[in-house]
Amino acid sequence: MTINEFQDWTAKYDQEGTDWCLTLGLVGEAGEYAEKVKKKYRRTPLVSSPEVMGKELGDVLWYLARLASLHGFKMTDIMEMNVDKLESRAARGVLQGEGDNR
Repeated sequence: MTINEFQDWTAKYDQEGTDWCLTLGLVGEAGEYAEKVKKKYRRTPLVSSPEVMGKELGDVLWYLARLASLHGFKMTDIMEMNVDKLESRAARGVLQGEGDNR
């Protein structure tokens, strides 16, 4: 399955489709991933299997794909824009720093 095929498939299970619901879902799933990473470093470590971590990342990807669709983008568009942005910053020596328009 390609990333764009995955994105199209996600529509099958999108029950809300609103920007606020999808955004909260995205940060919630990213938070679940972060929580598992945190627990890896606590006093009594709880190490999640790669499969568990992969499933959490899949949930993040699902929400990201739905948000991309909501805004009229294919996932490959998002990937290409990110590559262009980072390559431009690298070429200008501004990978480090603050602000969106560097």
